[in-house]
Amino acid sequence: ITCPDGYYKVSEDVFDTQCQDKGLSCQDGYSCYCQPCIKALDVPMFPWSGYEDEPSEFNQDSGCYKMSVCAVVQQRKFAVFRFYDNLRRDNATMLLHNHMGFIWDFIHPREVEPFLYEFEYSREETGVSILEIFVDGEMTPESPFQVAVIDRDCEADYPGKNRIPDARGECVCPSGTVEVEGACASTDDHEVGVYPYIVDGVHSSVDTMLQSFCDKMSLCGTVQQTKEIRFKAQDNRKRSNATVTALMHIGQEEWNLPVAETDPFVYEFGFTHKERGVAILEIFVDEVQIPHSPIRVEIASRNCDADFPRRRMNPNDLGVCLCADGTIQIAGECVPIDTFAGIMAAIGVLIALQIGYCFVQYRRRKSDEVWHVNPEELNFSHPVEVIGQGAF
Repeated sequence: ITCPDGYYKVSEDVFDTQCQDKGLSCQDGYSCYCQPCIKALDVPMFPWSGYEDEPSEFNQDSGCYKMSVCAVVQQRKFAVFRFYDNLRRDNATMLLHNHMGFIWDFIHPREVEPFLYEFEYSREETGVSILEIFVDGEMTPESPFQVAVIDRDCEADYPGKNRIPDARGECVCPSGTVEVEGACASTDDHEVGVYPYIVDGVHSSVDTMLQSFCDKMSLCGTVQQTKEIRFKAQDNRKRSNATVTALMHIGQEEWNLPVAETDPFVYEFGFTHKERGVAILEIFVDEVQIPHSPIRVEIASRNCDADFPRRRMNPNDLGVCLCADGTIQIAGECVPIDTFAGIMAAIGVLIALQIGYCFVQYRRRKSDEVWHVNPEELNFSHPVEVIGQGAF
């Protein structure tokens, strides 16, 4: 079978089943061929996977047309392309030239099936690449093609982290933000951003930390009596060898908190306190108080139910968990006084019944004592005198 110009033979698997697929039958003794030639490009190229609009399947007569946008790919993502040699040239040398601006390189495809070739494509910069396919040193009539490289979707790769792609496809924090626990937080006008980091051993959620840094005289955190709260301070000015100090005020007391630099320009400090109230925290950098200082920290009542489940305890003024009003401690448990009174009353009744029973037994023994005769008190005559006898 010879196909006219611009037409090519279908693949063997399609050729063998073409009539059957069209619902046509062939009489015994005959060989039937249904449309063995199809109109197609010499070397059709088509995107295979990893691009924005994936096709359902590949057909031999499909493919991207000359200078068309063959696919749209995000920065740093890998797209797979395939192309088919309808001329079925054995041992052909396939090579692709890739051009983007003044940058160009070579791509060497691999043959995955007879006359079917595949290659991967990835770029860091946005723009339009020009792809040219060469077979045995000659560019195919359909070449070149375009591949559009668009901004990387950083929200899909880093959900909730507020990152954006840079010129090379790296997901970075945008201008006016700083990285906090892997996410990007707005600095606004904060010279030093302060936020609660750990409360009673539990890390704050990233969403909570990203809402905003603590403003001047704002309630920056809440912690229970005797529990620890820790803060982080991000120096957005990135001052090298800065000295950060934190001064805590509660009532008439004040003291400096230990401050440690845990990451470059990130400082950590914390405290615990026994009494309820509101603490005032002042932050200084190189002995100068930052504009958004001081901040407030609430010291709330301790949750004794969480620390001592089902024991009915309440915290006192120093955060010590004691039995609540109306209860009494018995074997480490706080028992309501009403319950305790009921138990004691029941015990009293049982004791009274036991005493009553013992008294009755005592009186019975005393009554029986008049009928008791000791053997020593009995006297018998010698010889024994029979006073009577009989039978039943």
